[in-house]
Amino acid sequence: MSSGEAGGQAGGVTVDLAPDRVDRDPFAVGPDRFRHLADIAQVGLFETDLDGRAVYANAAWCRMTGLTWEQASGHGWLAVLHPDDRDAVAGRWRECASTGVPFRMQCRYRRPCGTDVPVDVQVTQITDGDGAIVAWLGAATDLTGIHALRAEIAATEERFRTIVELSTDVIYRVWTEPFRFDYLSPSVRSLTGRAAHEFYANPLLFTTVLHQDDMPKLVAALDPDQRHPRMRLRLVHAEGRTVTVEAAGSPLLDPSGRKVGIQGALRDITAQVEAETELEHLARRDPLTGLANRRVLFTELAARLEAGRSFTVALIDLDDFKAVNDRHGHVAGDDLLVEVTARLRQAMRADDLIGRLAGDEFLVLSDLADPDPLVRRLDLVFARPFELPGGSSIVASASIGAVRTRAGETAIDAIRRADAAMYAAKATEDGRRWP
Repeated sequence: MSSGEAGGQAGGVTVDLAPDRVDRDPFAVGPDRFRHLADIAQVGLFETDLDGRAVYANAAWCRMTGLTWEQASGHGWLAVLHPDDRDAVAGRWRECASTGVPFRMQCRYRRPCGTDVPVDVQVTQITDGDGAIVAWLGAATDLTGIHALRAEIAATEERFRTIVELSTDVIYRVWTEPFRFDYLSPSVRSLTGRAAHEFYANPLLFTTVLHQDDMPKLVAALDPDQRHPRMRLRLVHAEGRTVTVEAAGSPLLDPSGRKVGIQGALRDITAQVEAETELEHLARRDPLTGLANRRVLFTELAARLEAGRSFTVALIDLDDFKAVNDRHGHVAGDDLLVEVTARLRQAMRADDLIGRLAGDEFLVLSDLADPDPLVRRLDLVFARPFELPGGSSIVASASIGAVRTRAGETAIDAIRRADAAMYAAKATEDGRRWP
């Protein structure tokens, strides 16, 4: 291997062959130290003459190629080039020889055992003091480990991509400046009815998919100062139905720590929301009639009283309801309660609240300060027989106690007065009484 002072030829090594400067040539004072250094290097080093005959190869190059120095010397090293790469290497070498410009390329060595070694090869020229090329120096770096790492990374990415694309959750990555999607998993079609490439082509399409009432949530999430908390969004599917999703994500930050995007997942929770709505409905509604239940009635009554409003509380109790159950059966009794409910709904105003207090008792809260108009409407509910689903007809009556609320009284107080008025009504000839 030759070395020496840097000369005027850029990218190469110049050896000054003038006798009066031999004392400045490193090989003149200790060439063995450079040979030893080359032999312990992990990079494959080699030197050829102008005709391409190998005059030196270090131990690392021999290990890399599987050739001994005796096999590699002269033109023997050419045999290690992969057959499919020989023409490319020869072409680059000729180009380097004609232009004097060093070259670098990747190719493959094929060992005698048949295994291929991917290498990165750099070749530069050695020139004399006059700039004439006198030899070639080369370095070959084994890329096997790098290629294996790249293959492992690619395989890992493929595994994760497969997992992501099989997930029913929509994995997303979106940039904010400008607003654009960097990635959307294929499951976005099931949530929106639109393919991922449609959002890539037109990111603003998402603003038409998002329920307009939830647009402020999106705007807040894209704000650089917003840390994108977990939230619920409604999407409008291409088929017209509404899909509720839970959006969970984390900010994408630039080197300065400023949020420039969001990555996360959208999970379809439509069924969960529907179940929650149903549970909430059941918690607030009487399961037989669908009216407000006792808890809701007491809560609303207390709220109205606390607001200081004057309104009417009417308690309705079906007369002789036990006899209906005994004579016609409990199913008929339930059917009667449902039919009474239907008529009560028709008799009430939009802002009246009606609920089932217990058994055959109903409670009405009306903004009417005077109970009389309300009671007259309730009378009409029982003016004609009730036709039940089974074909039977039942004449039912009810006792009604209606009172006007008083300042400072509690919900229990108001119901007790309505209850007293209802029992007083039962004792009257017409079964109705309100103070």
